[in-house]
Amino acid sequence: MTTPIGAEPAVLDTNVLIYGLNPESAFHRVSHNLLLKATDRDSKERPCVTPQILAEFFAVVTDPRRVQTACTPQEALDAIERLMAAPGLTVLATPVDVVTRWVRLAREHPIRGPGVF
Repeated sequence: MTTPIGAEPAVLDTNVLIYGLNPESAFHRVSHNLLLKATDRDSKERPCVTPQILAEFFAVVTDPRRVQTACTPQEALDAIERLMAAPGLTVLATPVDVVTRWVRLAREHPIRGPGVF
């Protein structure tokens, strides 16, 4: 992807992906508009996601305990492939040493349970 000069990167949270694909959500319109920017290679904004965000998206939208109308695994994978094909969306690479750095941070800052996020 070629980034427009002056474009600002913005990492889209899992919730933005979920709301953007769910027309019944109160946050659908705003989230959907953010996702539309990913289809515009000349957009001033530069939406980004990580592999973890895409995996979290899949986990949530296919779990009927977490969403009102769950997607089938195939529907969720199709949505992920559409996102990845969007010319204005960047999938950020995960650094090889991310787990090593995460373990070091967890040792420096005592955390438990969901505090890990």
